[in-house]
Amino acid sequence: MRDLVTIAYLEDDQEQADAVVRWLKPQGIQCIVYGEPAELRESLDTINFDAIMLDVEIRGEESGLSLLHHIRRERLEQTPVLMMSANAFGQQALSCGADDFLEKPLSSRI
Repeated sequence: MRDLVTIAYLEDDQEQADAVVRWLKPQGIQCIVYGEPAELRESLDTINFDAIMLDVEIRGEESGLSLLHHIRRERLEQTPVLMMSANAFGQQALSCGADDFLEKPLSSRI
């Protein structure tokens, strides 16, 4: 039996977050959604995530890119990080240590 995969998802658009959770759940992936970088930052000390998805342009004081810098500086350099944005931040995200980049809006079509 396969272990449950747990990912953290930083997204301030609730509609987008709900759609991703609905899409991942049948795939056997538990997706914990965070609306604020500070919430996710706190969870990094207590939850061992299999992967992290970050919206680059999160509203508030801290961006997804600054949280990526924190993740890579800390003990999580091996945790896969996927960055997402509706704007052209792909190269910047990849050069900052993201493992991959998705352009929003996301689609469940493969």
